[in-house]
Amino acid sequence: MGMTVPLTVNLLADTDEIFSLLTWLREDSAVSPHVKTHSSSGLRRGELGSPINQIVVSLSASGTLAAFSACLKAWFKTRKSDVQVTITHETTSISLNATNISNVTAWLENLTRK
Repeated sequence: MGMTVPLTVNLLADTDEIFSLLTWLREDSAVSPHVKTHSSSGLRRGELGSPINQIVVSLSASGTLAAFSACLKAWFKTRKSDVQVTITHETTSISLNATNISNVTAWLENLTRK
């Protein structure tokens, strides 16, 4: 992987789950420098709702992909509720949950080759 590949991570979950995944990613030294957040909600200070609705991970080396995959697998193992994560690159998406997370590395490799 010679270029930076941005992946958009969306969660079909409540705000606590979004912040949980974000915290998990930011605590991993290999992934943290590649993590940004995005909000399209238009919330202003003092308004209710989630200020973050997307996490963007920029993969620039195969080591980052492996670290990101490992983070996702570990994070899913700690979830007590059924959480779905959708990862998008350009026009292609994959949806992950606790039952199919074991395939995440191969799926991310395919997704980033396109």
